[in-house]
Amino acid sequence: MSKQKKEGLVELYYHAFLGPTRRKLHFDMKTPSGRRFRYELSEYPVKANVTREEALALAERIFREKYRYCEWDRNHPEVDVEGVIVAALVDFILLLGEQKRRLEANGQEQ
Repeated sequence: MSKQKKEGLVELYYHAFLGPTRRKLHFDMKTPSGRRFRYELSEYPVKANVTREEALALAERIFREKYRYCEWDRNHPEVDVEGVIVAALVDFILLLGEQKRRLEANGQEQ
């Protein structure tokens, strides 16, 4: 997915889930192996000035709290599911922070 498309999706997510209506924010991804993960992330606030290190720490926390190991994991020990999901979460968190900065710069943040 292109960076522009990702930013557009983050803007859509931000307005739909973190804007005035405060609906739930979901992270949804499909791994290279075809597994799909959807996590509700509304209880994990993202700061506008989030750093990569903070995003990584938050992504690791989300993974620990949300991911449930299953039979697929036991049958595929060579696949680094955590690494794939955490990397995608870090990108998502950083894009959310960037979108939040833009909105604050435009005076749109509450």
